[in-house]
Amino acid sequence: MVDESHIEKGEHEYLWLVRLNQICDRFERGWQGGAAPPIEDALGDVSETQRAELLAQLLPLEIEYRCNRGETPRPDHYMVRFPEYPELVAAAFREVTPDEHGIDWNGESQPAGATRIHRRRKPGRVSVLPINTRVGDYELLEEIGRGGMGIVYKARQISLDRIVAVKMILSGEFADAHEIERFRTEAKAAASLKHSNIVAIFEVGEEAGRHFFSMELIEGASLADVQAAGPLPPREAARLIATVAEAVHYAHTRGVIHRDLKPANVLLDQGGQPQITDFGLARRFELDSHLTSTGQVLGTSSFIPPEQAVNDAAAIGPASDVYSLGALLYTLLTGRPPFQAASFVETLNQVIDRDPISPRLLNPAVPRDLETICLKCLEKAPAQRCSSAAEIAAELGRFLRHEPIRSRRIGPVSHTWRWCKRRPAWAALVTFAAAGIVLFGTGLFLHHRDLSAANGRLIEKAAEARLAQENAERHEQHAQDLLYATDMHLAAVALKAHDTRTVTELLNRHRPGNGEQVDRRGFEWHYLNRQMVVPHQTIMAQKEPAYFVCYSPDHRLLAAAGKDAVVRLFDGDTGEPVREIITGQIEVNGVAFTPDGTELATAGDDGSACVWDVKTGRARLTIAKANLEKAFQVVFTPDMRLLVCCGEDPVIRLFDPATGDAKGEL
Repeated sequence: MVDESHIEKGEHEYLWLVRLNQICDRFERGWQGGAAPPIEDALGDVSETQRAELLAQLLPLEIEYRCNRGETPRPDHYMVRFPEYPELVAAAFREVTPDEHGIDWNGESQPAGATRIHRRRKPGRVSVLPINTRVGDYELLEEIGRGGMGIVYKARQISLDRIVAVKMILSGEFADAHEIERFRTEAKAAASLKHSNIVAIFEVGEEAGRHFFSMELIEGASLADVQAAGPLPPREAARLIATVAEAVHYAHTRGVIHRDLKPANVLLDQGGQPQITDFGLARRFELDSHLTSTGQVLGTSSFIPPEQAVNDAAAIGPASDVYSLGALLYTLLTGRPPFQAASFVETLNQVIDRDPISPRLLNPAVPRDLETICLKCLEKAPAQRCSSAAEIAAELGRFLRHEPIRSRRIGPVSHTWRWCKRRPAWAALVTFAAAGIVLFGTGLFLHHRDLSAANGRLIEKAAEARLAQENAERHEQHAQDLLYATDMHLAAVALKAHDTRTVTELLNRHRPGNGEQVDRRGFEWHYLNRQMVVPHQTIMAQKEPAYFVCYSPDHRLLAAAGKDAVVRLFDGDTGEPVREIITGQIEVNGVAFTPDGTELATAGDDGSACVWDVKTGRARLTIAKANLEKAFQVVFTPDMRLLVCCGEDPVIRLFDPATGDAKGEL
């Protein structure tokens, strides 16, 4: 388990290093632009404890640029400017490399015409040799790779006439002692390893201040190139990482930790076998930990373990490479590293604080056992990972042979416990919140119990009300059944009396959707309904349209009139023509029989109303102005005392059917 305070300290130191680099870059750009910004302005932006570290970086920069401008900076002047930091001033002048007549750090002047002094170049400044340059026994053919500290060339070894790879320090002759020591450490670490899956070192040397070593040239692609096309098949990924794990375990048995295992540092030879390269960050157990400065984070952020992310040198060991092997396997299975963010710092925060996303969520084709092995390697605490790279190789071998693996998945309880240990403050907050929720839930439970009792009483009352409603509905249904039976009886009586209107009304009362929710219609309803359906026949065919038809009260005659102003009478049973009455009223709009059926009245477009004898077809009465405009309809009152006429104007007029005298208007 990574110590919480140490993690926070490492994060703080790293952020300060980022800011320190930004201030130095801004300061140097000012000098390059001719502005000559004073060091004092930059020191005002940092705390008192950070001033010394920042001053140690800015003093050599200013001295270099002043010398390159032809000035003669003197230590005593800087002692006056920064009296509280005499050691830093002296160290800054020591860092400047003068000619034999140059200024020394005690402040003695250069003779006139002496060559300008130059500060040693910082790590990261490059010195690249042109192609075809000869370095020792090697002719450089082409540049094939470049990293943060080194550059790799494809070269020809002249004495043996073979193609090799030559690695040199990127800053070349400008490399400082620290860079040279680290480069030699890499060469010694790699040269001490003789394994079929580790790139072999041939020679270590120096030429004109440029340190180099030659090694076997692997022509194939790296795992980074292979992974760029997407996730590998799970068994292929397991095979590759099992082989890499065996090689890493071999290195561990020789006392070497790689510390920078990532896809770009694993090459595939022509036979498809992985080859580990780039031991630039390698270290031997307990022998060269001083190569990592305090607060300096080394490695690729997506593939380094938490202890390396916070530069916990005491915790970095073989288990750190175990973590990186898990990150390699994760990348090959999912097509992406276990942690990635927009910036280096954000990625480190994820490495320290977060658990990786389950590989099966990103790639459902990943077998569960392979996921278990992968996540076991990615545990935050070194002690909880696979015990060694050899164990990883063994577990992957069991997977490839379809044997049970020995690693066990971490359950949700363990995940929660480990998160609490990594974040005790958050865990305490969650605990207090959970306690509050429990207390609140207890209160809710008691309140719910009271509400449940009250609700039970309401349910009982509702049940009683529902029972009463059901009884009422049964009574209502019984009443409706009785009404239906009564209506069917009345409809049968009306049918015998030829009272079709009453039959129709009684039958329609019981049609579904007519206020009825239950269809009670039985044989009796459908029988009576069929009796009301009379087969139709055509009794009149003429060119001019008919406007009005009506039966005589005894249904023996059917009268029809219309556009041609002729009233045609037909036999009500057979439809045979009986007679025609030519009215001469332009168009006949309405016809009405007297209650006794002996006469009929017509209303015409000329505004007149006429009364005709049905038997003879002769006019008995003509009322010329029954309506001031068109007359639309006439009707006799049941007692034969009035003839009612209406038409186009909004007035209903009343006449005496015997004399034609007007009786009133409505």
